[in-house]
Amino acid sequence: MELAEREKMKEHKKRMIVNQRKRKQEGLDNILLTIKNKLPEFSNKISPKSSFEDASVNHFSSLYRPIPPLGYLLMEENTSKLHTNCDIKELLGKLKVEEGVHETPISTSNFWSDIPPMCTPDHAKLDSNIASDKLLKGEAARQKKYLKKLEMKLKCGDITEEEKEQMMTKFGRENLKEGKGETEEVDSFSLLNSSRGLRKRQQVENIASLFKIFGERKVVVDFGSGSGNLCLALASYYKNSIFIFADQNVKSLELLSNRARDGGLTNVRVKSFSFNSDNLEDFISELKEELGDRSSFDLGIGLHCCGRFTDLVMEVCRLARADCVVVPCCNGKIGKDYHKLVDNEDIKEEGLEKEIVTELQFYPRSDFISSHISRAEYFQLSRAADDENNYEAKCAIEFDRARWAQENGFAVSLLRMMPLSATPKHHVLYCTFLRK
Repeated sequence: MELAEREKMKEHKKRMIVNQRKRKQEGLDNILLTIKNKLPEFSNKISPKSSFEDASVNHFSSLYRPIPPLGYLLMEENTSKLHTNCDIKELLGKLKVEEGVHETPISTSNFWSDIPPMCTPDHAKLDSNIASDKLLKGEAARQKKYLKKLEMKLKCGDITEEEKEQMMTKFGRENLKEGKGETEEVDSFSLLNSSRGLRKRQQVENIASLFKIFGERKVVVDFGSGSGNLCLALASYYKNSIFIFADQNVKSLELLSNRARDGGLTNVRVKSFSFNSDNLEDFISELKEELGDRSSFDLGIGLHCCGRFTDLVMEVCRLARADCVVVPCCNGKIGKDYHKLVDNEDIKEEGLEKEIVTELQFYPRSDFISSHISRAEYFQLSRAADDENNYEAKCAIEFDRARWAQENGFAVSLLRMMPLSATPKHHVLYCTFLRK
Protein backbone atom coordinates (compact mmCIF):
# COMPACT_ATOMS: atom_id res chain seq x y z
CA MET A 1 0.00 0.00 0.00
CA GLU A 2 1.36 3.40 -0.98
CA LEU A 3 2.19 6.04 1.62
CA ALA A 4 -0.50 8.41 0.31
CA GLU A 5 -3.14 5.67 0.64
CA ARG A 6 -2.11 4.92 4.24
CA GLU A 7 -2.29 8.60 5.15
CA LYS A 8 -5.73 8.79 3.54
CA MET A 9 -6.97 5.85 5.62
CA LYS A 10 -5.49 7.38 8.76
CA GLU A 11 -7.34 10.66 8.14
CA HIS A 12 -10.56 8.75 7.45
CA LYS A 13 -10.19 6.91 10.78
CA LYS A 14 -9.66 10.21 12.60
CA ARG A 15 -12.82 11.67 11.05
CA MET A 16 -14.80 8.57 12.07
CA ILE A 17 -13.63 8.91 15.69
CA VAL A 18 -14.48 12.63 15.74
CA ASN A 19 -17.95 11.97 14.29
CA GLN A 20 -18.55 9.13 16.73
CA ARG A 21 -17.67 11.35 19.69
CA LYS A 22 -19.87 14.12 18.32
CA ARG A 23 -22.86 11.76 18.00
CA LYS A 24 -22.27 10.46 21.52
CA GLN A 25 -22.12 14.00 22.92
CA GLU A 26 -25.28 14.99 21.05
CA GLY A 27 -27.01 11.96 22.55
CA LEU A 28 -25.90 12.99 26.05
CA ASP A 29 -27.00 16.57 25.44
CA ASN A 30 -30.43 15.32 24.37
CA ILE A 31 -30.80 13.27 27.56
CA LEU A 32 -29.70 16.18 29.75
CA LEU A 33 -31.99 18.59 27.90
CA THR A 34 -34.95 16.22 28.38
CA ILE A 35 -34.42 16.31 32.15
CA LYS A 36 -33.77 20.05 32.29
CA ASN A 37 -36.98 20.86 30.40
CA LYS A 38 -38.94 19.19 33.21
CA LEU A 39 -37.22 21.10 36.00
CA PRO A 40 -38.45 24.51 37.20
CA GLU A 41 -34.81 25.49 37.73
CA PHE A 42 -34.28 25.24 33.96
CA SER A 43 -37.64 24.99 32.19
CA ASN A 44 -38.21 28.76 32.10
CA LYS A 45 -34.77 29.37 30.63
CA ILE A 46 -34.56 26.71 27.93
CA SER A 47 -36.53 26.88 24.71
CA PRO A 48 -37.82 23.57 23.26
CA LYS A 49 -35.85 24.52 20.15
CA SER A 50 -32.61 25.16 22.02
CA SER A 51 -29.47 23.98 20.28
CA PHE A 52 -27.04 21.72 22.06
CA GLU A 53 -24.79 24.73 22.58
CA ASP A 54 -27.66 26.67 24.16
CA ALA A 55 -28.44 23.75 26.45
CA SER A 56 -24.99 23.94 27.97
CA VAL A 57 -25.64 27.50 29.18
CA ASN A 58 -27.75 26.13 32.05
CA HIS A 59 -25.56 23.53 33.71
CA PHE A 60 -26.60 20.99 36.33
CA SER A 61 -23.38 22.05 38.05
CA SER A 62 -24.98 25.45 38.79
CA LEU A 63 -27.29 23.68 41.30
CA TYR A 64 -24.37 22.79 43.59
CA ARG A 65 -23.26 25.40 46.13
CA PRO A 66 -19.68 25.53 47.49
CA ILE A 67 -19.32 24.45 51.11
CA PRO A 68 -18.32 27.53 53.17
CA PRO A 69 -14.68 27.36 54.34
CA LEU A 70 -14.16 26.03 57.86
CA GLY A 71 -11.96 29.02 58.73
CA TYR A 72 -14.88 31.41 58.18
CA LEU A 73 -17.26 29.28 60.22
CA LEU A 74 -14.81 29.03 63.12
CA MET A 75 -14.84 32.83 63.26
CA GLU A 76 -18.62 32.88 63.77
CA GLU A 77 -19.23 33.73 67.42
CA ASN A 78 -22.87 32.67 67.35
CA THR A 79 -23.13 29.37 65.49
CA SER A 80 -26.70 28.82 66.69
CA LYS A 81 -27.92 30.74 63.64
CA LEU A 82 -26.36 28.11 61.40
CA HIS A 83 -29.15 25.53 61.40
CA THR A 84 -30.74 22.97 59.11
CA ASN A 85 -32.97 25.48 57.39
CA CYS A 86 -30.06 27.81 56.64
CA ASP A 87 -29.76 28.47 52.94
CA ILE A 88 -26.16 27.92 51.86
CA LYS A 89 -26.25 30.74 49.32
CA GLU A 90 -27.54 33.15 51.95
CA LEU A 91 -24.88 31.94 54.39
CA LEU A 92 -22.12 32.46 51.82
CA GLY A 93 -23.36 36.01 51.33
CA LYS A 94 -23.56 36.61 55.09
CA LEU A 95 -19.97 35.43 55.53
CA LYS A 96 -18.94 37.40 52.43
CA VAL A 97 -17.43 34.26 50.96
CA GLU A 98 -16.57 34.29 47.28
CA GLU A 99 -15.80 31.37 44.95
CA GLY A 100 -12.05 31.97 44.91
CA VAL A 101 -11.67 32.47 48.65
CA HIS A 102 -10.27 28.96 49.16
CA GLU A 103 -7.12 30.00 47.32
CA THR A 104 -6.24 32.21 50.32
CA PRO A 105 -8.11 30.51 53.16
CA ILE A 106 -8.48 31.69 56.73
CA SER A 107 -6.48 29.57 59.17
CA THR A 108 -8.09 26.42 60.59
CA SER A 109 -5.40 25.94 63.24
CA ASN A 110 -8.03 26.29 66.02
CA PHE A 111 -9.62 23.13 64.66
CA TRP A 112 -6.46 21.03 64.07
CA SER A 113 -4.81 22.04 67.36
CA ASP A 114 -7.45 19.96 69.22
CA ILE A 115 -6.66 16.82 67.24
CA PRO A 116 -3.87 14.36 68.24
CA PRO A 117 -1.34 13.87 65.39
CA MET A 118 -2.18 10.15 65.11
CA CYS A 119 -5.83 11.06 64.40
CA THR A 120 -5.01 13.48 61.57
CA PRO A 121 -4.77 12.24 57.98
CA ASP A 122 -1.54 14.11 57.17
CA HIS A 123 0.53 13.60 60.35
CA ALA A 124 -0.46 10.07 61.38
CA LYS A 125 2.32 7.49 61.37
CA LEU A 126 2.26 3.85 60.38
CA ASP A 127 4.53 2.49 63.09
CA SER A 128 4.83 -0.35 65.60
CA ASN A 129 2.31 1.34 67.90
CA ILE A 130 -0.56 0.76 65.48
CA ALA A 131 0.67 -1.75 62.88
CA SER A 132 2.08 -5.26 62.91
CA ASP A 133 5.67 -6.02 61.97
CA LYS A 134 4.39 -7.89 58.91
CA LEU A 135 2.45 -4.85 57.69
CA LEU A 136 5.45 -2.55 58.18
CA LYS A 137 7.76 -4.90 56.29
CA GLY A 138 5.23 -5.08 53.47
CA GLU A 139 5.07 -1.29 53.29
CA ALA A 140 8.88 -1.06 53.26
CA ALA A 141 8.95 -3.48 50.31
CA ARG A 142 6.33 -1.43 48.42
CA GLN A 143 8.28 1.79 48.90
CA LYS A 144 11.50 0.17 47.69
CA LYS A 145 9.66 -1.14 44.63
CA TYR A 146 8.27 2.32 43.87
CA LEU A 147 11.73 3.89 44.27
CA LYS A 148 13.20 1.26 41.95
CA LYS A 149 10.52 2.06 39.36
CA LEU A 150 11.36 5.78 39.50
CA GLU A 151 15.09 5.05 39.23
CA MET A 152 14.43 2.98 36.12
CA LYS A 153 12.49 5.88 34.58
CA LEU A 154 15.39 8.18 35.44
CA LYS A 155 17.86 5.80 33.81
CA CYS A 156 15.73 5.67 30.64
CA GLY A 157 15.56 9.46 30.51
CA ASP A 158 11.80 9.60 31.05
CA ILE A 159 12.16 11.82 34.12
CA THR A 160 14.83 14.07 35.64
CA GLU A 161 16.42 13.68 39.08
CA GLU A 162 14.33 16.62 40.30
CA GLU A 163 11.13 15.02 38.97
CA LYS A 164 12.06 11.75 40.64
CA GLU A 165 12.44 13.48 44.01
CA GLN A 166 9.16 15.35 43.53
CA MET A 167 7.26 12.16 42.67
CA MET A 168 8.78 10.28 45.60
CA THR A 169 7.81 13.11 47.95
CA LYS A 170 4.31 13.46 46.53
CA PHE A 171 3.30 9.85 45.94
CA GLY A 172 5.66 7.80 48.06
CA ARG A 173 5.41 7.29 51.82
CA GLU A 174 8.29 8.78 53.73
CA ASN A 175 10.26 6.36 55.90
CA LEU A 176 10.34 8.42 59.08
CA LYS A 177 13.07 6.28 60.63
CA GLU A 178 15.47 7.11 57.79
CA GLY A 179 14.46 10.77 57.80
CA LYS A 180 15.45 11.13 61.46
CA GLY A 181 18.56 8.99 61.20
CA GLU A 182 17.17 6.55 63.76
CA THR A 183 18.82 3.18 64.29
CA GLU A 184 15.83 1.02 65.22
CA GLU A 185 15.23 -2.04 63.10
CA VAL A 186 11.48 -1.33 62.77
CA ASP A 187 10.48 1.08 60.00
CA SER A 188 7.82 3.73 60.36
CA PHE A 189 6.05 5.59 57.56
CA SER A 190 3.68 8.48 57.07
CA LEU A 191 0.22 6.88 56.95
CA LEU A 192 -0.64 8.67 53.70
CA ASN A 193 1.61 10.17 51.06
CA SER A 194 1.82 13.98 51.07
CA SER A 195 -0.57 14.43 48.13
CA ARG A 196 -3.30 12.21 49.55
CA GLY A 197 -2.73 13.54 53.07
CA LEU A 198 -3.39 17.10 51.90
CA ARG A 199 -6.55 16.12 50.01
CA LYS A 200 -7.86 14.12 52.97
CA ARG A 201 -7.19 17.08 55.28
CA GLN A 202 -9.26 19.29 52.96
CA GLN A 203 -12.05 16.69 52.93
CA VAL A 204 -12.10 16.62 56.74
CA GLU A 205 -12.41 20.41 56.83
CA ASN A 206 -15.36 20.31 54.40
CA ILE A 207 -17.25 17.79 56.53
CA ALA A 208 -16.38 19.76 59.67
CA SER A 209 -17.94 22.82 57.98
CA LEU A 210 -21.16 20.84 57.57
CA PHE A 211 -21.12 20.01 61.29
CA LYS A 212 -20.84 23.75 61.97
CA ILE A 213 -23.76 24.52 59.64
CA PHE A 214 -26.14 21.66 60.40
CA GLY A 215 -25.11 20.98 63.99
CA GLU A 216 -23.45 18.18 65.94
CA ARG A 217 -25.09 14.77 66.29
CA LYS A 218 -25.36 12.30 69.16
CA VAL A 219 -24.30 9.22 67.19
CA VAL A 220 -22.50 9.37 63.83
CA VAL A 221 -21.78 6.37 61.59
CA ASP A 222 -18.87 6.50 59.15
CA PHE A 223 -19.80 3.96 56.47
CA GLY A 224 -16.83 2.34 54.72
CA SER A 225 -14.54 4.07 57.21
CA GLY A 226 -11.30 2.29 56.27
CA SER A 227 -8.60 3.13 58.82
CA GLY A 228 -10.38 6.33 59.92
CA ASN A 229 -8.74 9.05 57.84
CA LEU A 230 -11.95 11.11 57.71
CA CYS A 231 -13.79 10.74 60.99
CA LEU A 232 -11.03 10.14 63.55
CA ALA A 233 -10.23 13.85 63.26
CA LEU A 234 -13.93 14.71 63.67
CA ALA A 235 -14.25 12.37 66.66
CA SER A 236 -11.28 14.14 68.26
CA TYR A 237 -12.93 17.54 67.85
CA TYR A 238 -16.55 16.58 68.59
CA LYS A 239 -15.96 14.67 71.82
CA ASN A 240 -19.62 14.71 72.85
CA SER A 241 -20.61 12.66 69.82
CA ILE A 242 -20.18 8.89 69.53
CA PHE A 243 -18.60 7.83 66.25
CA ILE A 244 -19.29 4.35 64.88
CA PHE A 245 -16.77 3.22 62.25
CA ALA A 246 -18.30 0.53 60.01
CA ASP A 247 -16.25 -1.38 57.47
CA GLN A 248 -15.87 -4.94 56.21
CA ASN A 249 -12.05 -4.80 56.30
CA VAL A 250 -11.00 -6.10 59.71
CA LYS A 251 -7.34 -5.07 59.25
CA SER A 252 -8.35 -1.47 58.53
CA LEU A 253 -10.56 -1.42 61.62
CA GLU A 254 -7.67 -2.75 63.71
CA LEU A 255 -5.47 0.13 62.53
CA LEU A 256 -8.31 2.54 63.27
CA SER A 257 -8.78 1.20 66.82
CA ASN A 258 -5.06 1.50 67.50
CA ARG A 259 -5.00 5.08 66.19
CA ALA A 260 -7.99 6.00 68.40
CA ARG A 261 -6.28 4.42 71.41
CA ASP A 262 -3.04 6.27 70.65
CA GLY A 263 -5.04 9.53 70.43
CA GLY A 264 -6.80 8.85 73.73
CA LEU A 265 -10.29 8.85 72.18
CA THR A 266 -13.12 7.33 74.25
CA ASN A 267 -16.02 8.14 71.91
CA VAL A 268 -15.06 5.69 69.14
CA ARG A 269 -16.64 2.31 68.36
CA VAL A 270 -15.73 -0.02 65.51
CA LYS A 271 -18.08 -2.43 63.77
CA SER A 272 -17.19 -5.03 61.17
CA PHE A 273 -20.10 -5.28 58.74
CA SER A 274 -20.56 -6.15 55.07
CA PHE A 275 -23.57 -4.24 53.71
CA ASN A 276 -26.09 -5.48 51.17
CA SER A 277 -29.70 -4.62 50.36
CA ASP A 278 -31.00 -7.46 52.56
CA ASN A 279 -29.25 -6.71 55.87
CA LEU A 280 -29.71 -2.98 56.42
CA GLU A 281 -32.39 -3.50 59.08
CA ASP A 282 -30.03 -5.99 60.79
CA PHE A 283 -27.35 -3.30 61.00
CA ILE A 284 -29.77 -0.87 62.65
CA SER A 285 -30.99 -3.50 65.12
CA GLU A 286 -27.45 -4.53 66.07
CA LEU A 287 -26.47 -0.91 66.58
CA LYS A 288 -29.45 -0.27 68.85
CA GLU A 289 -28.51 -3.30 70.94
CA GLU A 290 -24.84 -2.33 71.15
CA LEU A 291 -25.63 1.27 72.09
CA GLY A 292 -28.32 0.24 74.57
CA ASP A 293 -30.62 2.88 73.17
CA ARG A 294 -34.00 2.93 71.46
CA SER A 295 -32.53 4.88 68.56
CA SER A 296 -29.51 3.77 66.55
CA PHE A 297 -27.78 6.79 64.96
CA ASP A 298 -28.77 10.25 63.78
CA LEU A 299 -26.15 10.96 61.08
CA GLY A 300 -24.58 8.68 58.51
CA ILE A 301 -21.53 9.68 56.47
CA GLY A 302 -20.54 7.97 53.22
CA LEU A 303 -17.34 9.37 51.68
CA HIS A 304 -16.53 7.90 48.26
CA CYS A 305 -18.58 4.75 48.73
CA CYS A 306 -18.22 3.05 45.35
CA GLY A 307 -21.03 1.77 43.15
CA ARG A 308 -24.25 0.86 44.89
CA PHE A 309 -22.73 1.37 48.35
CA THR A 310 -23.62 5.10 48.32
CA ASP A 311 -27.27 4.19 47.70
CA LEU A 312 -27.18 1.57 50.49
CA VAL A 313 -25.88 4.25 52.87
CA MET A 314 -28.73 6.58 51.88
CA GLU A 315 -31.25 3.74 52.28
CA VAL A 316 -30.02 2.65 55.73
CA CYS A 317 -30.21 6.30 56.86
CA ARG A 318 -33.80 6.47 55.60
CA LEU A 319 -34.67 3.30 57.53
CA ALA A 320 -33.03 4.72 60.67
CA ARG A 321 -34.75 8.11 60.12
CA ALA A 322 -31.29 9.68 60.28
CA ASP A 323 -29.66 12.54 58.40
CA CYS A 324 -26.97 11.57 55.93
CA VAL A 325 -24.14 13.20 54.05
CA VAL A 326 -22.77 11.36 51.04
CA VAL A 327 -19.90 12.20 48.71
CA PRO A 328 -20.59 9.69 45.91
CA CYS A 329 -17.69 8.12 44.06
CA CYS A 330 -19.09 6.47 40.92
CA ASN A 331 -21.59 3.89 39.73
CA GLY A 332 -18.66 1.68 38.82
CA LYS A 333 -19.58 -1.97 38.62
CA ILE A 334 -23.31 -1.26 38.30
CA GLY A 335 -22.88 0.42 34.93
CA LYS A 336 -20.50 -2.27 33.69
CA ASP A 337 -22.95 -5.01 34.71
CA TYR A 338 -25.75 -3.25 32.84
CA HIS A 339 -23.75 -3.25 29.62
CA LYS A 340 -22.83 -6.91 30.17
CA LEU A 341 -26.52 -7.70 30.39
CA VAL A 342 -27.42 -5.65 27.31
CA ASP A 343 -24.57 -7.08 25.27
CA ASN A 344 -25.70 -10.62 26.18
CA GLU A 345 -22.32 -11.55 27.58
CA ASP A 346 -22.13 -14.91 29.30
CA ILE A 347 -22.95 -13.96 32.87
CA LYS A 348 -25.11 -17.00 33.67
CA GLU A 349 -22.05 -19.13 34.34
CA GLU A 350 -20.84 -16.51 36.82
CA GLY A 351 -24.19 -16.73 38.63
CA LEU A 352 -24.64 -12.97 38.32
CA GLU A 353 -27.73 -12.67 36.15
CA LYS A 354 -30.34 -12.61 38.94
CA GLU A 355 -28.18 -10.41 41.17
CA ILE A 356 -27.53 -7.91 38.35
CA VAL A 357 -31.17 -7.70 37.30
CA THR A 358 -32.18 -7.12 40.94
CA GLU A 359 -29.65 -4.31 41.34
CA LEU A 360 -30.53 -2.62 38.05
CA GLN A 361 -34.18 -2.19 38.99
CA PHE A 362 -33.11 0.50 41.48
CA TYR A 363 -31.84 2.79 38.69
CA PRO A 364 -32.53 5.54 37.92
CA ARG A 365 -32.91 6.17 41.65
CA SER A 366 -35.72 8.72 41.60
CA ASP A 367 -39.27 8.40 40.27
CA PHE A 368 -38.80 11.84 38.70
CA ILE A 369 -35.82 10.86 36.53
CA SER A 370 -37.33 7.42 35.81
CA SER A 371 -40.43 9.08 34.38
CA HIS A 372 -38.44 11.13 31.87
CA ILE A 373 -35.53 8.98 30.68
CA SER A 374 -35.11 5.25 30.13
CA ARG A 375 -32.80 2.96 32.05
CA ALA A 376 -30.59 2.71 28.96
CA GLU A 377 -30.32 6.51 28.83
CA TYR A 378 -29.53 6.63 32.55
CA PHE A 379 -26.63 4.22 32.13
CA GLN A 380 -25.46 6.20 29.12
CA LEU A 381 -25.15 9.15 31.51
CA SER A 382 -23.56 6.91 34.12
CA ARG A 383 -20.91 5.64 31.72
CA ALA A 384 -20.13 9.19 30.56
CA ALA A 385 -19.72 10.28 34.19
CA ASP A 386 -17.57 7.31 35.19
CA ASP A 387 -15.50 6.43 32.13
CA GLU A 388 -15.35 9.71 30.21
CA ASN A 389 -15.13 12.18 33.13
CA ASN A 390 -18.13 14.08 31.78
CA TYR A 391 -18.77 16.61 34.55
CA GLU A 392 -22.32 17.54 33.55
CA ALA A 393 -23.29 13.87 33.43
CA LYS A 394 -21.80 13.36 36.91
CA CYS A 395 -23.82 16.32 38.22
CA ALA A 396 -27.00 14.82 36.73
CA ILE A 397 -26.34 11.37 38.25
CA GLU A 398 -25.98 12.90 41.72
CA PHE A 399 -29.04 15.08 41.13
CA ASP A 400 -30.99 11.85 40.57
CA ARG A 401 -29.84 10.62 43.99
CA ALA A 402 -30.90 13.95 45.51
CA ARG A 403 -34.39 13.65 43.99
CA TRP A 404 -34.69 10.12 45.40
CA ALA A 405 -33.88 11.52 48.84
CA GLN A 406 -36.50 14.26 48.46
CA GLU A 407 -39.10 11.67 47.42
CA ASN A 408 -38.25 9.64 50.55
CA GLY A 409 -38.60 12.22 53.29
CA PHE A 410 -35.37 14.22 53.15
CA ALA A 411 -34.63 17.89 52.57
CA VAL A 412 -31.50 18.00 50.42
CA SER A 413 -28.69 20.52 50.05
CA LEU A 414 -26.67 20.12 46.84
CA LEU A 415 -23.08 21.06 47.64
CA ARG A 416 -19.53 20.69 46.41
CA MET A 417 -16.29 20.38 48.34
CA MET A 418 -13.86 23.26 48.11
CA PRO A 419 -11.27 23.64 46.84
CA LEU A 420 -12.26 21.36 43.98
CA SER A 421 -8.78 19.85 44.14
CA ALA A 422 -9.78 18.24 47.47
CA THR A 423 -11.15 15.40 45.36
CA PRO A 424 -12.25 14.92 41.73
CA LYS A 425 -15.45 13.38 43.16
CA HIS A 426 -16.47 16.52 45.08
CA HIS A 427 -20.29 16.47 44.86
CA VAL A 428 -21.88 16.41 48.31
CA LEU A 429 -25.50 15.65 49.21
CA TYR A 430 -26.52 16.68 52.72
CA CYS A 431 -29.88 15.02 53.40
CA THR A 432 -31.85 16.15 56.44
CA PHE A 433 -34.54 13.66 57.45
CA LEU A 434 -37.82 15.49 57.96
CA ARG A 435 -39.19 14.00 61.17
CA LYS A 436 -42.96 14.41 61.38
